[in-house]
Order: sequence, then C-alpha cells, then structure tokens
Amino acid sequence: MSWRIYYTDGKIFTNKDGSPEDAPLDGIQLIIENLDNGRTHYHCEREYYVWVDDHWNAGFRADYERWVRSITKRIKYGVETSNKKFADIMKEVNDVR
Repeated sequence: MSWRIYYTDGKIFTNKDGSPEDAPLDGIQLIIENLDNGRTHYHCEREYYVWVDDHWNAGFRADYERWVRSITKRIKYGVETSNKKFADIMKEVNDVR
C-alpha cells in the first residue's frame, strides 16, 4: 500500500518520505491511500487522522476520545471534582505518608 498526505501549505508527504509518525502533524487536508487490492481511499474534511493497523483512519473530535479509549489503556484521564472531595483525597494522601 502507498499513501500521500496533502497539507494546507501545499506540502505533500508520502510513504516514500518516511513513516506515518514522521509526517507533519498539522494542516492536513487530504490523505489518499492506494490499497494493494487496487482500491483507493480518500480521507478528507476531518479533524483528526491516525495511522492504526497499517492504514489511515479519520474522524471528528467528538468521536476522538471514545476511539482513543477503545485502543489504548496507556492514556489516563483526569476530571474536575468538588473542593471537598479533593480535600478528602489530600487528607488520605497525608494520612498515608
């Protein structure tokens, strides 16, 4: 399979230029994948593009968190809480020391 990434500033990055991880992060307008079976996939007008399992996926930020949570347990998420709850946590921290 081959692929090309087209950027807003006119740059083009391809699989011949490096790995997906080497590609510039921002300004993507279009990714074209030429699959080994002769098909071509166009990924455009999305808010994120990600290389997973040897192909490109694309989507919107609203779907991003749900998708990331489904593929990895390495990223952990914080949440806001009340001042009382945080004070209770800190009390427990101090009690453990």
